[in-house]
Amino acid sequence: MAWAEQWSIKVDGNEVNTIGQGGYLSTQVPEVGWDNEVEVVWQSRDNTYPVAVALRPTAGNLTFLIQMKPCTWATWESQLTTLRMWFTTGPHLFTFQIRGMPAPLSMAGIVKGMQTSPKERRLVVSAVVPNPVLA
Repeated sequence: MAWAEQWSIKVDGNEVNTIGQGGYLSTQVPEVGWDNEVEVVWQSRDNTYPVAVALRPTAGNLTFLIQMKPCTWATWESQLTTLRMWFTTGPHLFTFQIRGMPAPLSMAGIVKGMQTSPKERRLVVSAVVPNPVLA
């Protein structure tokens, strides 16, 4: 496969973007590549406005937008069962090789929940990452 076509998104080593490999799942995670947010730490000053004294990195969120291509109900249920095994609530390792990355990079996070839309064959998985930096 040519590099320009490789968009790999993995959860604990399981590929969840399989549409280019003949699979059913097209996955995007919009937050990957965003600049990390910070919390501003303020210090009070007598008789004047507070002053910013530090920037503290904050935890980040990941949203896995998973669209399954049109399929039978049996295929939907089978794929959903697999995805529920992969995205169990709790800690996971998320690995990405997208947007021209020369090598895969990862971050640890915790899956908070999953929403499904069976009619549209769509899932949204929410995760929080304490250190939202790919390494």
